[in-house]
This record gives sequence, structure tokens and C-alpha cells, in this order.
Amino acid sequence: MEPQIVDLGSGYTKQVNYYESGKVQRETYYLNGKSHREDGPAVIRYYESGEIESEAYYLNGERHREDGPAVIWYYESGKVQRERWCLNGKSHREDGPAEIWYYESGEIESEAYYLNGKSHREDGPAEIYYYESGKVGDQSWYLDDKLLTKDEFEQKMVVKKLNLI
Repeated sequence: MEPQIVDLGSGYTKQVNYYESGKVQRETYYLNGKSHREDGPAVIRYYESGEIESEAYYLNGERHREDGPAVIWYYESGKVQRERWCLNGKSHREDGPAEIWYYESGEIESEAYYLNGKSHREDGPAEIYYYESGKVGDQSWYLDDKLLTKDEFEQKMVVKKLNLI
């Protein structure tokens, strides 16, 4: 089925794509040809069942949202599968993990910390994987996108702390 394009005025358009069944597959909002929407997600994807598969917030063609995750993926059941915080097209979050994956049960599967698109965390591992029971599994330490052993990470943090005293 051919996509439907709606002129919303002032350079804004909305494109709707459909499954062969005729159900909506994706809605995308554009401003001057770039994915863009200020009052909600610019891209909404649907499962053929009609449930939302993902929502993505864009400004000027880049994933961007200041008050929550820029992209949210859902299981077909409607439960959140994954969240990603982005600013200006880069994975970024200062007050927690920039990416969180969930088991369908709702338990956290993994967390990843990013600043300005780089794996980075100064107060613990930048990547943490969990068993569905909630028990911590593998962990990885990163500073400025550089993978470190736990000992290397701890040494760098001690040096940094000493330099601040």
C-alpha cells in the first residue's frame, strides 16, 4: 500500500506507511524534509496488531529529547522493552543510564551510561547486565569511551580524586 503524505502547513508534513493489510505501520512527522516534532514523537512505529512498537523523538533530523528517553521500544504486550536518552543525536544522560533494556517481566536486563555519545561513567561500571532475577551479571568500566579493567578504573578515580584535593 502506498504511503500517504499529509501537508500540515508551514513546512510540516506527516507520512503514514501501511502494512499490506491496510493497518498503519509507521507515522513520521517532518519539517522541511527532516524528522521533526516538538509536541510528541516524530516517528511512531506500530506492530500489525496496532500496538505501538516504538516512539522516537526528533528535532531537526536528530534524536533529541530533554525530559525523557528520545526512543522507547515496546514489546507487543505494551510493556517497555528498551529506552534510549539522546541529545542532539547522541546517546546522553547525566543523571542515570542513557540506555536501559528490560525483560518482558519488567525487570532490568541491562544499563549503559553515555555522555555525549561516549560510554562513560565515573561512579561505577558504564555497562551492567542483569539476570532476570535481578542479580548483577557482567559489568564493564568505561571512561571517555575507553574500556578499562575494574582495577584501572579504580586507579584513575583515585588519581582524579587526589588531583581535586
